[in-house]
Formats: sequence, C-alpha cells, structure tokens
Amino acid sequence: MALSSSSFPSSFSISSTNQWKYDVFLSFRGEDTRNTAVDFLNYALERRDIYTFKDDEKLEKGKTIKPELLKAIEESRFAVVILSENYASSTWCLEELVKIIDCKKEKGMTVLPIFYNVNPSDVRKQTETFANAFDKHEKQFKEKVGTWRDALNHVAGIVGYHVENSPLSKVVESIVRLISHKLSFEFSEITEGLFGIDSQLVGLESCLALWLKDDVRFIGIWAMGGMGKSTLAGVVYKMISKEFEACCFIDYGREEDLFSLQKNLISQILKEINLNIQNKLDAEHMIKKMLSRKKVLLVLDDVDESDKLKKLVKRDWFGLGSRIIITTRDMKLLKEFSINEIFEVKALNYDDARCLFFSKAFEKHAPDEYLRLSQGILEYVNGVPLALDILGSFLFGRSMDDWESAIERLKEEPIEKVNQTLKISFDGLQASEKEIFLDIACLFNHEVKDSVKQKLEILGRHPRIGLSILIEKSLLKISNNELWMHDLLRDMGRDIVRQESRNEPGKRSRLWLYEDIDPVLKNNTGTMKVQAMDIRGAEACWRGFTFSGKQKRPLWNPNAFLKMSKLKFLRVRNVFPQHVPNHLPNSLRYLEWSGYPAKSLPCFQPNELVQLHLPHSKIEFLWEGIKLKSINMAGSSNLIKAPNFNGVPKLEELVLEGCSKLRTLDPSIGKLENLKLLNLKKCQELTSLPNKFEWKSLVTLNLTGCSKVKKIPEYVGNMKHLEELLLEGVAIIELPSSVECLTGLNTLILKNCKNLVHLPNIICSLTSLNNLNLSGCSKFDKLPQDLGNITSLKNLYLSGTAIKELPSSIEFLNGLEALALEDCKKFVLLPSTVCSLKSLKAMYLSRCPKFVNLPENLGNLKHLSSLYFGGTAIEVLPSSVGHLTALWDLNLEDCKNLVCLPSTICNLKRVYRLDLTGCSKITNLPENLENMESLAELFLGGTAIKELPSSTINLKQVMLSLSFKGCQLSSSSLTSMPRGQYIDLSDCNLSAIPSGIDRIPMTERFVLYLRGNDFVSLPESISQFSGLIRLYLDGCKSLRSLSNIQIPSQVEFICVDNCTSLERLPEGPEPLNDSVRNNFTVQCFNCFKLAENFQNFSNIFQGQSCKQLEKYYIIPGREIPKWFEKVNICDTSVGPRYGRGPYEKKKVKIQLPGSGSGCDEWRGIVLCVVLLPLPIERHYAYRRIFVNGSHTSFYLRSEYGKVESHHLWLHSVSKNKFRLPKTPGRSIDKKGFHQVELEIQSWGFEVEKFGFRVV
Repeated sequence: MALSSSSFPSSFSISSTNQWKYDVFLSFRGEDTRNTAVDFLNYALERRDIYTFKDDEKLEKGKTIKPELLKAIEESRFAVVILSENYASSTWCLEELVKIIDCKKEKGMTVLPIFYNVNPSDVRKQTETFANAFDKHEKQFKEKVGTWRDALNHVAGIVGYHVENSPLSKVVESIVRLISHKLSFEFSEITEGLFGIDSQLVGLESCLALWLKDDVRFIGIWAMGGMGKSTLAGVVYKMISKEFEACCFIDYGREEDLFSLQKNLISQILKEINLNIQNKLDAEHMIKKMLSRKKVLLVLDDVDESDKLKKLVKRDWFGLGSRIIITTRDMKLLKEFSINEIFEVKALNYDDARCLFFSKAFEKHAPDEYLRLSQGILEYVNGVPLALDILGSFLFGRSMDDWESAIERLKEEPIEKVNQTLKISFDGLQASEKEIFLDIACLFNHEVKDSVKQKLEILGRHPRIGLSILIEKSLLKISNNELWMHDLLRDMGRDIVRQESRNEPGKRSRLWLYEDIDPVLKNNTGTMKVQAMDIRGAEACWRGFTFSGKQKRPLWNPNAFLKMSKLKFLRVRNVFPQHVPNHLPNSLRYLEWSGYPAKSLPCFQPNELVQLHLPHSKIEFLWEGIKLKSINMAGSSNLIKAPNFNGVPKLEELVLEGCSKLRTLDPSIGKLENLKLLNLKKCQELTSLPNKFEWKSLVTLNLTGCSKVKKIPEYVGNMKHLEELLLEGVAIIELPSSVECLTGLNTLILKNCKNLVHLPNIICSLTSLNNLNLSGCSKFDKLPQDLGNITSLKNLYLSGTAIKELPSSIEFLNGLEALALEDCKKFVLLPSTVCSLKSLKAMYLSRCPKFVNLPENLGNLKHLSSLYFGGTAIEVLPSSVGHLTALWDLNLEDCKNLVCLPSTICNLKRVYRLDLTGCSKITNLPENLENMESLAELFLGGTAIKELPSSTINLKQVMLSLSFKGCQLSSSSLTSMPRGQYIDLSDCNLSAIPSGIDRIPMTERFVLYLRGNDFVSLPESISQFSGLIRLYLDGCKSLRSLSNIQIPSQVEFICVDNCTSLERLPEGPEPLNDSVRNNFTVQCFNCFKLAENFQNFSNIFQGQSCKQLEKYYIIPGREIPKWFEKVNICDTSVGPRYGRGPYEKKKVKIQLPGSGSGCDEWRGIVLCVVLLPLPIERHYAYRRIFVNGSHTSFYLRSEYGKVESHHLWLHSVSKNKFRLPKTPGRSIDKKGFHQVELEIQSWGFEVEKFGFRVV
C-alpha cells in the first residue's frame, strides 16, 4: 500500500456558493458557430426555460475581455464550451475558458465541452488550427500562453460531446436534457454529494442514445464493487423515468429466485402489491404481454448470474424506445446477453476523489496539517467512492494521531464495510479461481502476465481460464502486460488469508510479509498449512540497517521448513540468513533463491520440483529432478562443471548466463530433447559444445560472450525449430555448412566475432531469417553475392566490418527495414539499387570516411525515417532528398566537406531532428526553413553560420533542443531564433549578452546553456525570462557577479562551475505560490573567489523564503562558518556497491526544537557539510535525513571536470520536511527537543565536517 506524500494545496474548502444568476454560460467562437451550433443550442435551452448568457456582440481581436463577461461566468452554474476550429484564435475565448476552468475548480461549476468539427486530441495537444493560433499568440501574449494551454488541456480531458461522432441535433438534445434534469429540485437532491457524477452521466447518456426512438437497447454498467454502479443507475433512472410509459428498478441481488423477480417486476409495472400469479410460466406470459406495447425503463441492479436473467427479460418482449440497464461486476454475463453498449464506471479523478473525501472527513476546511495524511489515503484508495465515503466518515473529527494509527492499521486490516462489498465478487468464484485470486493478491500483483501464468500452472492452477474469469468479474486488469489488482482488492485478498489464522502466521496458506515470516522461521512455528512463502528482502534489509550501518542477517531455525510438508512455492530475494536451512520440503514445485549462499542445496527430494531459480548463488554443482522444466543459475560464478543431465529429462530451459568459471558441459546435455532455451551467455571459460546433441525442440541458443568457443558443431543443423542463434563475441572462424538446414532461423547474431572472415553462400537459403548482425566483425570484408535471396530479411547490421561495397542483389531485399554500415572505414560505394528498397526505414552510414557520393535517386526511399551520414566525406545532398516524405531524423554531424543544404530539404515536413554539428563549411541555412513544420531539434554547433534566415522564427513546432554551440551568431540572429525548451549558446565567444536578450522567444519552461563564454556579467533583462528553470554558466571565466540580476521566479538550478572570477551570487528567486518549484540550487565547484565574499551567505539563508523554498549552494571552502553549530560525526560505514561503486555513509545526530522547547517559530534549518573530493573524474553526493523512520533526499553531481579542492555544501531544509510529531514520543527529550538523525551518502567525496543552524 502506497501512503507517500506529495504536493497538495495549502488548504481546501468543501463549501461553495450556490447563488447563480444564470443557468448556462455559452463560450464559443462567433465566426465558426454563431449561426449554427450556438443558435441551435441557445434556442433549445430557452424552450426549456433555461436562463442562458450568450454574448451577442462580435469579439474584437486584441481587446481586453469585458469585465461583465467574467462576472457572468462567475454567476453561471453551467458552462457549455463549443470548441471549434478557430476557438483558440480568439484571446477573449481563451480568457473565458481560463475563467471557466477556475470556476470549475473553485466553485463547482459543471463544464460541458462540445468538440465541434475538431478532434479532442488537437485541443489537448494544441495541434492543427490550435497550433497556428498559438504561433501568433506567442509573439504578443507570451506571458499568458501557458495559462491558455493549460485551460485547453484541462477542458479536453473532460468527457464531452464530439459532433463528428453524433449528429448535432442529438448532442443538443442530450445537453439540454442533462442540464434540465440537473436544474430540477429533484435532481439537486438526487446528486447532492455525488462528486464526479457529471462525467459519468455524460458517458452513460451516450450509451443510452435516447434519441433512437425505434430501438430497444440493453445497456450494461460494469465495474468492481464499490465504484458506484448502483448509484449511477439510480441517478439515471430518476433523471429519465418521466420519458417512459412504465418504469421499474429491481435490486436483483436481493431476490432469491426467478419467481420473486418476476412478481417484483409485474408489481412495479402495474403498481399493484397483491397479485394473483400462480407460477413462473404465468408470470413470464404476463410480463411479455404487459411490456410488449410499452416504452419501458427497466433497471436490474447487481446482476450476478445469467440463467435467471435470460428467463426474466428478452429483447423482443419490450416496446420500441425501451431501455434496459443492467449493473454487474461480471463482464462475461453482459457478453452472453448480447448487450448493445457496456459502460465501465471509472474511478474518480483526483479532484473529485479529494472533494468526496474532504466532504466526509472535515466539516468545512481541510487543515494544513492533515493534508499529507489525506494525500496518502487518496493514493491508497485510488478513486473508489465507497472507500472514500466510509474512510472519510470514520476519520471525521479525529486527531492526527488517530489518523496516523488508522492509516497504519489499513495495511493489515482493510475497511470492513468496503471489504464486505468487494468480497461479494470473490465469494461468487469457483474454488480454483479463488486460489488464483489469493495467489495474485499475496504473491504476484504487478508481475509480468506470462511469468505469473507459468508459476500458477506450476502450482496446479488453471490460469488460462482463471485469469479470464477474474478480468471479466472486474477483479483483475492487465496493464502493460502486467497483472494489476486494485490495492483494495489486494488487501481484501490478503485479509482473507490472514483470517485463516489471525495470530499464528505459520498456520496460513500464504506468507509474504517479512514481519510475519521472520518469527515463523526463527521459532519454527510453520505448519503443513503453508503452501507458498515469498520472502522479500527489500523491506527487511532496509529495516535491518542499524545505527552502525551494518545489515542484520536473520538467524533462522535450521529445521524451520521441516513441518511445512505442503509448501509448494518458495521465493527468497535479497535476504541473507546466517545459516541456510538443513531441510526443504519434498513438496516444493517452485524454488527461487537469489544469492543463495551455500555450495549445495539443503537435504530434500526434488521429485516435484518444476522450476529452480538460483541466480547469483554460491552453488558449485547441480542435481536431478524428474519434473524439472527450468533451471536458472545465472551469475553463479562458483559453478565449474555442469552435471549429468540424464536425471532431468523434461528440462525445457537452462540458463547458465554469467557462470564465468564454467568450463565444460556434460555430453548428456545433448540428449535433452525437450530443451527450448539454452543460455550460456558470458560463460567465458567454456571452450566447446558437445560434439553431438539432439536438441530437436531448441528455439534459442545463446553463446554471447563465450570468447573461447572456436567451433559450432555440424550437428547444429539438426535443430529444426531453432529461431535464435546468438553468437556475439564467439571465436569462430566460420559457420558450419549444416546451418543451411536451419529453415526456421529468425535471428543470427555474429556481432564482434573478430575471427570471422566470410559467410557461406548457403546462408542465403535461410528464407525465414529476419535479423542478421555482423557488426564488429572487423575481418569480414564481403557479403555473399546471393544475399538478395533472403527476401525475409528485415534488419542488416554491418557496422565496423571491412566491407567496401554491397552486392547488387541487395535490391531484392524488399522487406529490409534497417541497414547499418557505421564505422566501415573501407566502405566506398552505395549502389543505386539500394534505392529500390521500398520498406527501408533506417540507414546508418556515420563515420565511413571514404564514402563520398549519395545515390541521386535517394528520394525513392519513401518510408525512410532515419538517415545518418555523419562523419562521411559527402559534399552535397542530392536534391531528391526532398522526396523523403517520411524522414524524421537527419544526422549529418561532422560532415566536414558538406558545403550547403539543398533548398528541397525544406520540403521535409516530418523531420523532427536535424543535426549539422561540426559541419564547419556550412555558412547558412535555406531561407524557407519554416516549411519544416515538425522540426523540434536543431543542432548547428560548430558550423560557420552567423545569420539565421528570417523564416526560422516562424517555425510552427516549439523547439525541444536548439544548439548553436561554438557558433559566432550575430545579435540580430540571437533575437530572431525560434522558440526552444533547451537553448545552447555555449562557447559562442560572447563578450557580452545583448541587452535585448529578453526578446528571444522562449517556451513557458526552458533551459539555457551559456557555458564557456567571455562576458563579465549578465544583463538585468534576463530577469524577464519568466519560464527559465535551469541556467548553465560553467566555464565562463570572466564572469564576476550575479548579484545584479533578479532571478526569474521559476529558476530551480544555476551552474557556475569553474567560473574562476566569480565573486558574488544572487539570493535566489521568491517561492512560487503554486508550488511548481520548491527548491533552488547554485552549484559553484572550483569558484575560489567566492570564498573571499562568503559573508553574504548568512543573509541568503535567513530570508523569509526559507519557510517554503529550499536552497542549496555548493561553494569552495574547508571550514564550517562561525554562524553554524558544529556537530561530531557519530558513525561511518560503507554502503553496498551500485552502478557507481560502493559509497560512504556518515551519520550525525542533531536536536531540533519541539512543541515544548519554547522555540515554536523556527522555519527550518541550514546544513553545512565540508566535502573533500577524491581523485576521480566525477563526483556525486547524496543527502538523506531520517526522522522516526521517514526520510527526505537530495542529490548533486559535478560534470564539468574534476573538483579541485574542499567545498562547502550548504542547504536549507524547511520545517515541514521533517514531519515532526506534535505529541511526545521516543524522538523527543525531556526539554522538548527532537532527536534527529541525518545520514549523508557520497560517491567520490569524503565528508569531513558537519554543522547546522536553526532559522
């Protein structure tokens, strides 16, 4: 369960005003809709006496929006926003929309968007006509476009009406009906407190299609329990019941039999209680006769089985225009019943979930101190209305201590009322599906689907049908190929297992929590009830770090598994006990133990074992198992010799990857007829394969990195089912001739086979081959002439080979999609026939220094999306390049002989990335560059360009990256460049920044690189860059001061490393009210003149902004300043090795004021750490603060050369980051001070001294 905190508004009110002057405000673009959609909708609203505000005056472009319009929006209950093609071209419309969204958030206004001849995705992404409108707005209303974009993005995310999908008349009818119902007194009562109901109603109304008068429609409402299916059906029933001749709402789940259901239906239709109906047949006849001529609305709520349903109602029993709504948790039931439309009830979005929870948990306002706890609850419940309602009501009026206790209890005891609702679906499952549900809840949630299916099959389940049933009953979803179970369902399942033995975990069927497992194994209290045990060490190891930094190794009873005679599943990850068990149960079917520390497994008979996974273990030999299908010993470096495999006849997967000491394979491995996967990757001491093998079923043979294997046996041709032959880095000189028999081979990897000279021509008979990789085969100099016979080939990688040209038969590779020839130093000629490859999508020829000419008909490659010719000797691009209409990425980096680009290149409307870095002879760009509509990354560093064409500022796409590194651009070009998010003007020999730099068009959030320039200061106008978030000035050796500028409000990071003349720094920006940025960092490695002006730092950290804005400064220095209190380092240790190697950890303990200390007004603390750089190229430091088990973190790094001497790391931490408890506890001493532990982890630095100061 995730109960972490994140950003949250400082306060929230659940009360709002209901004093509306207007019912509806219409927002529209007059020139698009005034005489069509707007007038039609306005007339329909007036007919229903719905008071509507519609501005009838023509909007004047560029004028300020009238105050009365904004006031009308505030006084309207509904806003109908008609988003048309030119909506965004009107600044008035955009200002209206911003106000409408504000009113939605603050006053509960209902917003109904109509997408009128536009696609919702174009509104959301501001593409097509919306992009054109914003191109113009960027120039004149730069400071507003961000807000306008946010408003459009928000409104596009609201469920609305798309006129292209429904006739305008039907959309208008639906909107008017919805508003009319909601304005009625009855509707207000019906929907009071039902947050998020509007969007659900809009979606469901589309399914009902009430405008289809001659259609009988069955609509299913489907979701897991607690999502509000019955509530939604009830609201709709009350909204539309007046439009039907007969109405009936039946709580299907409460009726015991078919006869009771029939009588209930007849009673409600006839409005009679005492009915003389003798039997089910009479009732059926009466229902059919009674309903066949009526327009009926029937709701069958909570339907759980289909047999009774099929006898209760049939499609031909109802009169025209009837609507039958069925709510259920079972998708299969709806499919069996041939439902017209199925509406899935979605979880509440974050805003609606928050409103619902706050309305139940607080009387009016949510106090600030409860926001973090509320955030955790909202994340856990994840939008389930029932849980939000119950939990909010339970917490109403309770203290923070009660809240914290309740949240902690949720991990073990789910909410009872919610559990009862969810458990209905579970109780309706067959026994086998219940077992699968519990397995996933306890063991396999969020794991890869195919892997889980395999494990479930090993446990004797039936996952293929079982998983389908769980998905149909809304108990399980598949997302990104992973099984996903809602946390509430997961915890319900876990609670079912806990109830098997509430106080004795050793008597439960499944164990997954370390705190339950550890005492069972320590005290030997396991029983035959335990079927599965998942010992996850991530939590255990984390808790195991003591103050000395040493990890606790659990001490388990060596006979702990003896009593667990029915244990089938055992998985151990990241746990390293002091002793391995003496015995394991013979019942084990699945055994996984990562890092198993012993040379051999404990005593047991693995007769039932199907999968054995012991990656990174100390095992020295393997053993037998009659049912074993999978053995994984990856990374077990002590394994020297593979055993006799006669005892594992059913083996299908053998993974010995990374067994670096494995030298030989027993010949018996060749008799494994069922083997499908043999992975010997990186078995560096292995010298050969068996001379004979019968791997008739083998699909994948991986010998990657087996650098001592010199020969592949001829018997390889017997592997008729082989699809992948992976021989990267193998010492072979040639392939065996029998390779021609591998008719099913899909992938042949020979990368970095340095001794390979040629391929046999018979390889051209492999008609299933899709991928051929010869990259890095430095002696390979010629392809077979008949290569074109491999018509199935899709990817051909030849980079780093000695080939000079391609065979002419390449033109017959009609399916070829990728051709790579990078770093082919001898490659000279690309035949013109290569331009016949109609399927080719990517061509890579970078760093082929002898390659001079491109084929003139290059433009024939209509599907080419990536073209790399960087580092070649080409002088010109053929004009036909303009015909590469699918081209997305064009890389010409370091083409030193390239003089210019053809004007036709501007025809490439899809090019996203154009790299001309290092093309030193290119002096200008084509004038019509603006035609490249999709261009987002433009790299011009190292070119001779001084002036940009005037058209660049008109590029439609907002640039992601724009690099002029090393260019000598004129001042006029600096201010006419296109908009960009990453702008690089490094090493441009700028002695001064033009005063008009603020006119450079930038995006609302951007990064600016000015590294290695010669200016002395920055102009004050840089403060106008309201969107600047990161500024890089490192290596500007003439830069003296930054104290003269006001840092733009959004800046998060400034880097001035190696600015050796720098004397003064800025104080930093003021904190933002919207919490977009809550920290500010200035990194000053090797700026030694700063040490002489250190006194201004105390003022920086004493500022009022410390309360909200955390500041970080890294400056030269070796002593803790006097205004800090020095603290002794209490513990030093070395952490585990990760990607950067082992890190050093140092801890200190400090005292912070508590509620009884008399210092309640403190805002935070400032920390000062003295860092000594170690002699390595890059340095990293990481700060972690612990308080009562919680922690916050910060990370810094140096990327601009080495750090030359001691540095001070100063950083402020606001009070709220410590999450200090208000009530006395174990962390508070007698004087009311909190005992706080801080831990600093560092790579490449040694922490020498430490100090802090309360501010």
